[in-house]
Amino acid sequence: MTAPQIPQQPGREPEPGTNPEIEPGVPSIFSDFDLYLFGQGKHYHIYEKFGAHVRTIHGITGVNFAVWAPHARTVSVIGDFNDWNRSTTPMHQRHIDLGVWECFVPNLHVGAIY
Repeated sequence: MTAPQIPQQPGREPEPGTNPEIEPGVPSIFSDFDLYLFGQGKHYHIYEKFGAHVRTIHGITGVNFAVWAPHARTVSVIGDFNDWNRSTTPMHQRHIDLGVWECFVPNLHVGAIY
């Protein structure tokens, strides 16, 4: 049995089955090292990644949403900002084997209902 490889430079080279971007131009909130620790059950600050977090990307402030949904086929964020339409704000699967999904909603402000 071989030990799992720990990424030497988190975020530099994506692991197989991962996507370093949520969508083109929007980097993931998770580094490869975050995903490694989560997969091992040893990420003691995972609450800093999962959930809804205000974030600024390329000068645009919005909210990054991340959830763990290992058996989901699709995941969306719905709320008053998109008229509760699940096709408007789909989440993207960040890591196929771990069931991590995320999306970035630009210009979403604190207090939005989702």
